[in-house]
Order: sequence, then structure tokens, then C-alpha cells
Amino acid sequence: MRRALLLVLVLLLTLPLHGRDFPQSILTIHPFPAPYTSTILPHGTLRLWYETYTLEESPTDSFHIGISGAATPLAWHNLLALRIYFDSILVVGPLAPGDEAASVMEWWMNAVQYQYGALLGLRLPPLVLAAEYSRMSFHPLRWRIHDDLHLTDPATDRLGLLATTPPLTPLPWLTITPSLRAAYVDLFDYWQAEGLPEFREDAYLRAGLLLTSPVHRLIHPYLETWNDILFFPDGTGYAFRLETGLLIPSPAGELRLFLVVNSFSDTQEVEEGPFPMTTAGFGFAFIVASPGGR
Repeated sequence: MRRALLLVLVLLLTLPLHGRDFPQSILTIHPFPAPYTSTILPHGTLRLWYETYTLEESPTDSFHIGISGAATPLAWHNLLALRIYFDSILVVGPLAPGDEAASVMEWWMNAVQYQYGALLGLRLPPLVLAAEYSRMSFHPLRWRIHDDLHLTDPATDRLGLLATTPPLTPLPWLTITPSLRAAYVDLFDYWQAEGLPEFREDAYLRAGLLLTSPVHRLIHPYLETWNDILFFPDGTGYAFRLETGLLIPSPAGELRLFLVVNSFSDTQEVEEGPFPMTTAGFGFAFIVASPGGR
């Protein structure tokens, strides 16, 4: 097992990734979030979430609203599974100097981001490995944030790898799901696409962890985090997310109430160059899961 994990880590360290992703739980992209007994459409999830950065906001981010859908159209004997997903996120920020609020709400819709892709997962106990094709695009609804701050419209087209495990239960009161994720993002160059801004980073490596403690049937404390090392042509950077709170399960899914911290050495969304950002606040997420043929 140690040799297998080391081999996966070495492979991931050799592969580049792109920049700012928005929240995406490992359970959204996991090819085997639960055991399957059906071959056709055995599983699907829908996640509606909201985060408000009342503790620390940025010039571009006051709150986010997002919806994420994922489904497993096909699975074979719990060994091979196809997972597809689509995310849409609305980015809302504070008023810029000179802006006039459209209502008593003093904020402005800045941008929409789309994230979508497909993963083909293979179970190789104790690991789950998946090959991924996905795209991400950031679409400003306005360009000027300040006189010296303007949004741009980055996009990536990528091939990637995901290494994770089925949910592990080392103790009766603890469930762990670790993950490593990486991707090659220069496919737009391969397609000879023109007129697209390029990301300033060459690569990143992401390590994720989901901890859940079912100490009570009605309330489960949880923690989910991912940490990125960013590789630029002239140095390195970072991206970090920590989400922790209470998970309230139900037969149809779950409700999450949480505290969240996000930090980026560069969001890669600002035309003038590197734009570091830290936000902190509170949020909730409704997650509906369809077990299909389980």
C-alpha cells in the first residue's frame, strides 16, 4: 500500500494544474461515493450552497451562491464507473468607488464561473484512481472593480488524475476520505485556440481531506479542506480552503452549516497581475443524493 501511494504521489507531482477553483466536495467528483448494485444510473447528487464572507471579504468577493450537480451514468461491478459533474457559481462583491447600488443591498454581481467535466474511475483496492477531462471558465459581469483593478476572463481545458479511497472508517466515530488531484491544462494550446488569456501558473498539486464524526445520528461534526501548492515560472504560491461545521443527515441527503476560510496567493482573475485574496465567513449547503439501484 505504501508503495502504491508513493507511486501515485510521484505521478501527480509530475503533472501541471490550473488556478482558482471554487468549492467542490470530494463526494461530488468521487467515482464511488457509495457501493453500487445497479449498472445504469446508480447514483446522483445535487448541491446548493451559499457562503457570506462577513468576517473577511475582498474587493471582488462578498458572497458566493453555487449549484453543483453530479451523476454516475454507468458503473460496472463496483470496479469501473463514469462520473460527470457541472458547477455554476455566482461571485458577488462590494460596490466599487463611484458605483451606485441598484437597491438597499450595497453589492454588485461581479462574475459567473462554470466548472464541468467527466471522470472515469477504477477501483484498485485500497485506492480509487480516475482519469478526468474538465473545463473551467470565469465570465465577468463587469470589468472594473477599481480604477486600477479590472477583471479578466481566464479559462482552462484540462486532462487530469484523481487518486482517492472509498470512505475509510478507522474508528467507529470517524470517517476519512483523502484525495490527491492533478491535471494538464494546456489543451487550448493543443487545439490552437486563440484570444484566451493564459493562466500565470504552470502547475499545482492539491491534497484534500474530508473528516466526518457520526457521534450522533442527528448531528455529525465534520471538516473538509484542500491545500494547493502552485508552481509559477518564477516561483511558487498557494491556495487553501478550510470548511468545518455540522452535518445534519436525512434519508434524502444532508444539510451542512459551516465556518469557511479561503486563501489564495493569486486568484488569477485580475488583469493587472497577481491578486492575493483571503476571505472568511459562514455558509450552508443543501445536498440531495439519489442512491439509484443501491
